Amino acid sequence: MTAGNRLIIIGGAPRSGTSLVQTMLDSHPDIFGGPEFDHLTEIVALRTRLLQSIHRGRIDAICSPTEVDRAVGALIENLLLPAADRISRRLLSEKTPMNVLIFPELLEILPGARFIHVVRDPRAVVASMLEVAERHLHKLLSPPDYISTLENCIATILEYAGRGFAAQRQAPDRVYCLVYENLIDNPEAELKSLTVFLGIPWSEQMLHPGSIHHAQEKVLQADGGLWAGDRKTYSDPEKIPLHKWQNKLILVQQEKIFAAFFEHPEYRKLGYEFSYVPFYPPETEALLLQAGEYLSQDELDMARASLDGALAHMPDDPWLRMTRGNLLIRMGEINDAFEEFWSITQNHPYYGPGFSSMGLLLLHSGQASSARFYLEQAAHLEPHNPEIQALISQLPPREIDR
Repeated sequence: MTAGNRLIIIGGAPRSGTSLVQTMLDSHPDIFGGPEFDHLTEIVALRTRLLQSIHRGRIDAICSPTEVDRAVGALIENLLLPAADRISRRLLSEKTPMNVLIFPELLEILPGARFIHVVRDPRAVVASMLEVAERHLHKLLSPPDYISTLENCIATILEYAGRGFAAQRQAPDRVYCLVYENLIDNPEAELKSLTVFLGIPWSEQMLHPGSIHHAQEKVLQADGGLWAGDRKTYSDPEKIPLHKWQNKLILVQQEKIFAAFFEHPEYRKLGYEFSYVPFYPPETEALLLQAGEYLSQDELDMARASLDGALAHMPDDPWLRMTRGNLLIRMGEINDAFEEFWSITQNHPYYGPGFSSMGLLLLHSGQASSARFYLEQAAHLEPHNPEIQALISQLPPREIDR
């Protein structure tokens, strides 16, 4: 029997949705998905040390790499599978987020196992991580280092996702990439695809993890709710707003996440687009509505006053700055509009609409070469925007400014 053929290993960045996937698998009549085992990384670390000792010639007379992997694989199975046997489940799903860090090694140790790499929008993951860090601080506890700052959160996601994507390239037929947003948007379709990958029959029960008790629920409040919040049980998947993170991440945080991920090839392949999503407090929203009313009545000075009032609350917001620039164009104040758009490109170098607005203004001013430069920058930041691509295709090649 091939080592690991009864095992499903789940991993992904913390707060990426691995727990939801685990409860859905645990709802299948053939699978037991228990609490996080936590210790596979330590077992693999031991395996690494043993292999290093063999390669250095210290213990090669005692054991070989093949024998080490056979022994480590048996240890993992002997620790995990009895829990499935006790309730007569054919398969066991082990979900610990950090499992993804050792997917490449586990692929060698457990040649029969199947793996699930859970991926979620990094902005949502960061927002959730920072929320957990806040719960720690609220209880006068130090949060884990890997979620203690925005930069650490980003580094954690990149590390975890990097190992997961590497495992997918290493064994695409054994590592399933499950996109959290797809699971929430259409759980039945995503779970049916997953069951085909796992080689198990479809079960309607997977759609209703909230209808049964899960063994992992006993640890939800073991830490006083630091990670789970007030949740004491698991529920069925809900179509929650997938952009809820925008209410929690301020502009500078969004920009740092954008800078880290917008050129990431795997995230791009999965369809993630990292752009600024504005969120305004009620007083700013009211001023924007007021400005819109004035614009509809062609009262441009009043609209400008309302917009400037909104900017007084959020002076660095690029969308507000861009809106002000467009208003200035409408008022015939072209030079001031130039200044507004130029400041956006300087202060928010990852905000594509700022570059496209600058490019359009230059184009309408007859400066095609300079316009092409800014439109090309916008296209780089927004590669899926066909309007920008169409504009660039109509422009002559850019000349070097003298």
